[in-house]
Amino acid sequence: MGEDLAAFLNTVQANAPRQFRNIEKALHVLMPNIDGIEVEVSDLGEMELRLREGGVAIPARVLSEGTLRMLGLLALTGVDEHPALVGFEEPENGVHPRRIQLIAELFTSRSSGRSCCGWPPSTAPRSDSTGAARSAATARSCGNSAAICAT
Repeated sequence: MGEDLAAFLNTVQANAPRQFRNIEKALHVLMPNIDGIEVEVSDLGEMELRLREGGVAIPARVLSEGTLRMLGLLALTGVDEHPALVGFEEPENGVHPRRIQLIAELFTSRSSGRSCCGWPPSTAPRSDSTGAARSAATARSCGNSAAICAT
């Protein structure tokens, strides 16, 4: 899973550093323990992807499937031409429903022409009286979206 994710993120990092930082920020909001993303070419000429947690680099090969799925979806937000349709098979497997909701909100804000990079901590998912996940109001409004608009 995610065999080309490292190469894709390397391309984004090299060609669009701001978008790469936005992907890192969005990932940090979804997974606060993640400090950043490292992508580099190994001595064997292969792309290596690692996530930093507490200053320690964790190789992609030991990351959970859910973490890789989230990172793959967030990586799509770093492209200039956004896909018209994003398919996410069995989202309930490996990704918490609240995180799926936040990722969906990020895609919604991106598709409506805003350049967004993540959510402030005040938008952590909450449950309403019916138990459905929802996002709290943002500190800085981006329409009805729970996202921070990049300036």
